[in-house]
Amino acid sequence: MDSFRSRVAESTPGYADIAGWTHAVSEDKHERRWAFMFLIGLLTLMATAFEASLLGAEGWTPVNIALLVLFLLLFTHVAIGFCQAFFGFLVSIDRAPAAAAQESEEQEFQTLPVTAVVVPIFNEEVAPVFARLQVMHDALRSLGAVERFQFFVLSDSTDPAKALAERLAWARFVEESGSAGHVFYRRRALPLNRKSGNIADFCRRWGSKYRYMICLDADSLMSAATLIALVRRMERNHRIGILQTVPQAINGATIWSRLQQFSMSLYGPIFAAGANFWQQEESNFWGHNAIVRLAPFMQHCALPELPGRSAIGRRPMSHDFVEAALMRRAGWEVHLADDLRGSYEETPPTVIEHLKRDRRWCQGNLQHWPLALARGFQPMTRFHFLHGIFSFVASPLLLLVLVLGFYKNLAPAGESDGVFADAARAQTALVLFGFTMLLLLLPKFLALGLALWSGRAREFGGAAKMIANAGAEIICSALVAPVFLYFHAKFVLFSLLGKKVEWHAQQRGCAGGVAWQEAREGFGLTTLFGIVVSALTCWLTPEYFLWLLPIMLGWLLAIPLAALLGDRELGRAAQRIGLFLVPSELHPASEVRALARAERRHDLRTGSEVAIVALLDPKLHQVASCLTSSAASDFHRRIWVTPEADLPKTWRRALAQLSGTT
Repeated sequence: MDSFRSRVAESTPGYADIAGWTHAVSEDKHERRWAFMFLIGLLTLMATAFEASLLGAEGWTPVNIALLVLFLLLFTHVAIGFCQAFFGFLVSIDRAPAAAAQESEEQEFQTLPVTAVVVPIFNEEVAPVFARLQVMHDALRSLGAVERFQFFVLSDSTDPAKALAERLAWARFVEESGSAGHVFYRRRALPLNRKSGNIADFCRRWGSKYRYMICLDADSLMSAATLIALVRRMERNHRIGILQTVPQAINGATIWSRLQQFSMSLYGPIFAAGANFWQQEESNFWGHNAIVRLAPFMQHCALPELPGRSAIGRRPMSHDFVEAALMRRAGWEVHLADDLRGSYEETPPTVIEHLKRDRRWCQGNLQHWPLALARGFQPMTRFHFLHGIFSFVASPLLLLVLVLGFYKNLAPAGESDGVFADAARAQTALVLFGFTMLLLLLPKFLALGLALWSGRAREFGGAAKMIANAGAEIICSALVAPVFLYFHAKFVLFSLLGKKVEWHAQQRGCAGGVAWQEAREGFGLTTLFGIVVSALTCWLTPEYFLWLLPIMLGWLLAIPLAALLGDRELGRAAQRIGLFLVPSELHPASEVRALARAERRHDLRTGSEVAIVALLDPKLHQVASCLTSSAASDFHRRIWVTPEADLPKTWRRALAQLSGTT
């Protein structure tokens, strides 16, 4: 055992000894944070000095002072992202290639406490949910550890057809897998407070029975090794309240979702390693694919009503940030297990669905402003709150910078010479622009270099294909970024005006993609905005138009970009030609391979066809009978006693299908 712990510690520098944090590592934490802040400060100071020289040559007008302040804020945000990736790159160089602590190799499972695995769902497609459940259940059974985990499907579904399909899928799964007493289903009559309320309901009813709770989303998947490793790490360090994994994106079927999973697979590891490098035991919680120690969670992490009057609601929407903050305030640690593999999720299939999710995140993050100033929270907690807020506020601030730049170049010569009137200042502006772009793009080049050095390039189809796909990703991201800039600015404005978010079920998988009509409806105003801005700047400030062209191009192409990136057939074609290949496609883990097979087995239909199945199948009918009238039982009996020749065609066909599956 000791030698095994040593191997784990050696393969994961920056992650403390599993048995507990040593004094030396605690001291090292402060050095790391000082190094992190020093580099951020140095880069920001250099860039701000360039900007100050550029603006100071024109005189310190109110507009120029405002531009300098905005530049300082926005560049600091850029520098934080770069420094996190840079330190993550340095940490990753020292790691063994593809290092992952697969602690489940030791088959000592009976000493582990029974852990609850909770899956909150809301009007989801039923088959994928139970397919993932089956993959995890079967994998644990194959290792002999299934008795140490109990699964809870916690439904808030408001669609009666979906609710009936969930109940039947659960009954069928329990019957076929023999998992009675280990897989449970509950549907709340009133879905109060959405996901956080669903988890709170579980904690009130069953939380005292378990030491740990592993939180999953409807699209989450974990390997058996990772599930076991999470429990083991919590057992070995009793100061950890929350242990968060870094999910890998899988099953991308559109170009947009494939682009996202490529970015997460290639660039994500260095950002995660960088976060772990300087945050240490004060990491954040993302609400899923993580393990929680239930006793302190129930004692300290009940969500409060936000202080003061808020136009966007007083109940926290981004509950995960708040729960991590409350856990830290109570003295418990929150860790990021960036070295663990075998944790998966899916990404939104289209730009439209991605923006819908960002709309919820934006309002949830903006709600954290009172908490960032509240008493009792750790400095790192305040950073998480403020950084989350600024990730959305940066968009309207950048638009304000563009407006002020337009004004400066529009002003008569007597009032302002404009930024580009002087060749020397234009050259300085170009250097500053290049420096900013370097910080934005260098993390991607570092991740590419690391993949080439470590041999990971073969996991992406080889060095040539990986580099080509990275180039395509940079181009696509550059074109789509202005669209997100526009919508994030609009989201912030709507939130400040008190326009609340409507919570709907997320579209997962590729579904039907984005039709051109849907793209026109979703991005028509964006395109119109781009046309107006392009015409005005080209007419009034031709030189400034050239600087804004990359941004305006994204607005002008918003409709075709959304339609093409979200097209299901184009996504399949992209996969065939190897566009945005990822390791989960070329070298899929066993749980990823098993998922496709399980989804086909759990393809339970919804709507009227589910009602037919519920009436015909005797076992499933017993489960569904509580959701139907007493007349349904009589109808069920009459169907089975009536000669098949006397039944309508629909029922005869349903009976034949049922006979073929039993």
